[in-house]
Amino acid sequence: MAAAQRGTDSTWRKVYMLIRIIFLALLGLFFILTLDSYYEARNRQALETLANIKKIKAGIIDQAIKAVIEQTQDKNGAPPNQNPSQNQQQPQAQYQQPQVQYNPPAQQQSQARPAYSDDPAHTVQKRHPLYANCDAGNPVKPVIFVKTHKTGSSTFTNIIMRHADNYNLRTGLPPEGKWELGAYPAKLNKDFIEPYDLKEYDVMSHHFRLDPKALKEVVPADTRVITILRETVGNVESAFGFFRDQEPFDKWMDGEEMGDRLDKFYTNPLSYYRNSDDWYFRAKNMLWFDLGYDPDKDQDDEYIKKSLAELDDTLTFVLITDYFDESLVLLKHAMCWSWEDILYVKFKMRTDDAKTKITPIMADRIKSWNRADWIMYQHYNTSFWARAGEYGIENLNRDVEELQRRNKEAEKKCVLRYEPFKKKNWILHAVPRRPQSSFCTQLQASEIVYSDILKNKMYFKMDLGLHKPARDKTEQVLRDFEVVQNEALHV
Repeated sequence: MAAAQRGTDSTWRKVYMLIRIIFLALLGLFFILTLDSYYEARNRQALETLANIKKIKAGIIDQAIKAVIEQTQDKNGAPPNQNPSQNQQQPQAQYQQPQVQYNPPAQQQSQARPAYSDDPAHTVQKRHPLYANCDAGNPVKPVIFVKTHKTGSSTFTNIIMRHADNYNLRTGLPPEGKWELGAYPAKLNKDFIEPYDLKEYDVMSHHFRLDPKALKEVVPADTRVITILRETVGNVESAFGFFRDQEPFDKWMDGEEMGDRLDKFYTNPLSYYRNSDDWYFRAKNMLWFDLGYDPDKDQDDEYIKKSLAELDDTLTFVLITDYFDESLVLLKHAMCWSWEDILYVKFKMRTDDAKTKITPIMADRIKSWNRADWIMYQHYNTSFWARAGEYGIENLNRDVEELQRRNKEAEKKCVLRYEPFKKKNWILHAVPRRPQSSFCTQLQASEIVYSDILKNKMYFKMDLGLHKPARDKTEQVLRDFEVVQNEALHV
């Protein structure tokens, strides 16, 4: 009897322990799910501002396209008459980026230069011969992305590198350990594009300084060349925020608080600016510089018109950061790409507390100091809405909604949350969900990671007859790269 009782007690102890283990496991699962929901809520909150901006844009697009069509019908290319008093704002108010950029108020023009009847800020790029010219609906493959600074270009670079990966295209990449192509900020130089033995490249998407003549020599004749521009005030604010601990600002404004640098610089730019210092172009007409032109010749109207005419002949399409989703829809149409081809997650976003508030007075100063960037932006933003008019505004609205729906699904599937980098805690990055599908891995691959993937693919998996460069070749390229780059850092 005693033995039977002990057996019964042992059985109940086992049952008790099993129930306890199950309870603890359920408790742990509940905790994990609660924590995951918490982080997803934080992620939604972090993206709330961006979502609100998109809602605002949807309501003004009809008005925008109507105005730009009226503008492009004007024989002299001049904007409609405006009453400047209607656009005046109180100096103490915070600057609000205009949603309709193609028709700027009169007082936003540079005070230093008079307007002229063929002002390129108010003209439209003629439809490029290769725009929306797809052969029997086949997707366009050769595409060069002239990557500009602080325009959302890192996000778009992932789209281009996925394109190269999916279609096994010959991709021009930076030398080992470098971020830039062609020894940027020097103009494009094939000696510094890997693989070195290729005569032509189907795709390039890293930072390089445009030289149309040099570019034509290294790409197929039917290559589409695209770039991305951002409204000038937002671009400058972002550049100051991103490069705040780098040259030239760290040298020019040593001792100044990070949050005060933008305001102090634009109170009197000439007291700081020196083009003899390295990376000077980050402080004046940076996008104009990226596209190959002199940032210090922004008061030369003939130079600006001639340069824009050259760009019009070179660029098949220009995306606009301020209308990023709209740009992707038009690009999808122009390139005969699929929805999956243009999905994205965001790269290198700044935290809200790292952003500087811009007053209307400072905004005017920024546009005056960066006059070439401001004129170029207006020219291509006007052109962008002309292309949108050709596509049809109702079609554009419908397709933007579809893209945003698909993007939310991809983000929910692939991204756990956005959080700051450890070394630069004012910049956010996407934390991937685990496990990762092959699509999610592609979607979140950074430039550095994707460069290694594509190099390995071209050297070892594609039948291109290429061999990985010998160590002495790589070291010589890197030495020459440093020499050419350093010479281009200043005037």
